[in-house]
Amino acid sequence: MADSDFVTALHTKTGKVSTVPRRYVDSIYPDLYKELSEAQVTELRRKEEKETFGEYVTPAPKSAAAKKEGDK
Repeated sequence: MADSDFVTALHTKTGKVSTVPRRYVDSIYPDLYKELSEAQVTELRRKEEKETFGEYVTPAPKSAAAKKEGDK
């Protein structure tokens, strides 16, 4: 399987986040797994870092305004 065949998903019963084959989300277990966007993954990672280390390790995502400002 190629890397694109896997997605980061939330297991709705356990609350655990993992990388699963896309077919789990699309057809095999559609009620059990919810696909997460990159922004959601980053948000969860930063939340866990803050709880674990007391500070953020992952840089904050740029806001839409900051991205627009950087393009000029």
